[in-house]
Amino acid sequence: MTNADRKVPFTLRMKKELSEKIQKEAKSRGISKNAYINQILHKVAKEEVS
Repeated sequence: MTNADRKVPFTLRMKKELSEKIQKEAKSRGISKNAYINQILHKVAKEEVS
């Protein structure tokens, strides 16, 4: 595993309602809440670079 592949822990605080919406959407996609948040962040970061 390279340093670029290493994952780092990150705490994110959000309102309960948002957390529940994210959890529901992640479940409907068959992925974890963490994986769904990572997908969103990667998409936004990619758009920012483009």
